[in-house]
Amino acid sequence: MTNFQQAITDWILNELSTPVPLLNNLPKCPYAKKAALDGKLLFYEHCDDIDKLVNDIILVWNDESTEVAIINLGNISSDMLENHAIRLNERYPDFLFLDDHTEVVEKIEDVDFSNGDYNILLCQKREKVEIARKILKRKGYYKNWPKEYYDSVTSL
Repeated sequence: MTNFQQAITDWILNELSTPVPLLNNLPKCPYAKKAALDGKLLFYEHCDDIDKLVNDIILVWNDESTEVAIINLGNISSDMLENHAIRLNERYPDFLFLDDHTEVVEKIEDVDFSNGDYNILLCQKREKVEIARKILKRKGYYKNWPKEYYDSVTSL
């Protein structure tokens, strides 16, 4: 495993998988640990052409073996990373692209959702995320989220 893969896997298993009172005692990302343990994460460390890479990822996507593709975009500005996510969400409506930049704090109260070490783009099947969001809403996961933050995350 590379340093990038190890750091992201550790983040998933240790940070994202710990129950949090603010989230109705659910983990920050309730589905991430299982995906990691089941080997359903795809890691991409070097990316010279994000559009070609994403197109290639989507062409070979297999729902049986892939939950999340995690792309390390290296030294990229937060604006550029966000623009990639917006553009890719428009281009590939069946997929959801979420950006996580080291300079952008993704936090609710004292709960930080960011990995803090790498500038990454996460790619998932939109339908699966929407189903998971409905389940989490019923479980009270979002009940303490500020409305603006909830709307910004769930409107993607």
